[in-house]
Amino acid sequence: MITRNCAVMFTDIKGFTSRSSETTRKGFRSLLEEHDRLLRPVFGYFGGVVVKTIGDAFLVRFDSPTDAVVCGLALQAVLKQHNAAQPSTEQIAVRVAINTGDVGLQDGDVIGEPVNVAARLEAIAEPGEVWFTEAVFLTMNRREVPTTEIGERTFKGIPRPVRVFKVLSDPPNEQIRQIDQAVRLERGIPKFEGLRESVNRPWNWRPWAAAALVAVLLGPVTTVVGYQLWSERQAVQRIERLLALGDTAPALHHLDDLLAERAHEPDVRALGLEVARRHLGHLHDRGEDPANIRDWLAERMASHSHLEPLMPEFISLHSQVELQAAFDSGRGNVFWQTFRDLLERYPDDESIPLIAANIQQEGHQIAETRLWPYQVLVERSGFPAEADALHDEILAVVDTTLDRNLPSSGHALRAHDLLQSAPPEARRRWADQALESGTGPALANSLEILSAENDPRFEEPTYRAIHGLLRFDDPMTQMATLQADNDRARALRVLDILDHARLDMAADLNQKERERAEELKTRLTRRWNAD
Repeated sequence: MITRNCAVMFTDIKGFTSRSSETTRKGFRSLLEEHDRLLRPVFGYFGGVVVKTIGDAFLVRFDSPTDAVVCGLALQAVLKQHNAAQPSTEQIAVRVAINTGDVGLQDGDVIGEPVNVAARLEAIAEPGEVWFTEAVFLTMNRREVPTTEIGERTFKGIPRPVRVFKVLSDPPNEQIRQIDQAVRLERGIPKFEGLRESVNRPWNWRPWAAAALVAVLLGPVTTVVGYQLWSERQAVQRIERLLALGDTAPALHHLDDLLAERAHEPDVRALGLEVARRHLGHLHDRGEDPANIRDWLAERMASHSHLEPLMPEFISLHSQVELQAAFDSGRGNVFWQTFRDLLERYPDDESIPLIAANIQQEGHQIAETRLWPYQVLVERSGFPAEADALHDEILAVVDTTLDRNLPSSGHALRAHDLLQSAPPEARRRWADQALESGTGPALANSLEILSAENDPRFEEPTYRAIHGLLRFDDPMTQMATLQADNDRARALRVLDILDHARLDMAADLNQKERERAEELKTRLTRRWNAD
């Protein structure tokens, strides 16, 4: 686990629990979407990295305590503008709490006492305000925002009292007014004009050239400034040349020097992201151990917030390493528990189920082991398009499963769920083929589909009898119907189903019924196998 000093922020919506219980599911989802649309751009503007969301709450980390506090103030300014145009029932009031200290970075999460303190502080913060701890007060630039002390607070699980401060926004002073004036909403999306422009200003060659010219005209002092600008641009060009040559490791070395001076500038952050992406590709191409790649990326992301877009790559690498280790242990329960844990930790990631399915396939496991991962994949990203190779792979697993498992088995139930997610024409094609020439279990599974879709072929007495028999619906009557069938080819397929179903051992039949079923089955077998 990597340790890093950073500021952590918690936010949540006042009265969210009561509001969610009083609204529809659609209204609940709309509230969260609007909340995300308003807050996420503000976090990004101030260099905040969203660690995770929990319902209406955000956990965000910042490299700078000052950035965190000003970001909190900007959040409230954005919500103030939003609420001014909304009825009281639709307004969003958010509490903001910030703490700073050494935290542990693990699998994209942040842990440690500073996080716990921030969470406790958020629970008592007032909506519409920005509260923070003494640790933030002592390390922030207090000239940027006016502050006032609230007093000491004692929190459960925290061994000592915590001095608490807040941003003094009422009455507003010049700093508050500047932030309010810089914020505007365009089609519901926050935009900033004139607020900490250096954070978002793109690189432009003209000011650099002008600085160099002024340095020549005005003498030694400006010459130093011009030289610094020129040398920094040279550093960018050097990194770009190294990337063009594929020398990603030296490019990273020079990039770190540049980031030490200009990490706040968007063009440098974008370059840092591109270098990291290229180096990842280089590590993959040369066959580096996935665990080593993961650890390198985790350490890099912990030090550079601009690498947040690489989080999906980290999740994929981490899942690959963890699932492969669990599979290599030879214990199936360990593999599936690891799979379940990863799904809970990364509820939106689409790579985890595909990685699990590939490991099972490469390990020569039976096709049925891929059903659960494919189910999760379809739930998260939908059924693949027909042109996608994964479309055929999923249907092949379904076909194998339904070809050798009766409808009541757990594997068959998963396969039916997957087939239900497939396009209707794919389901019909499968049912038609199984009905015509499939194995006994395949025929039984096709009857499930025909029954669910009210297909007229299901009205055939023999097929209805098989379907009812497998569901233990008046089995004696169904057996009598099957005994009256004169189509020998179809009858032999029915016998195949009965041999798989083992009706004579079914717990649903009492002793007398089992004896009667055995007698009927014996008669059917003699007749159907007769020349």
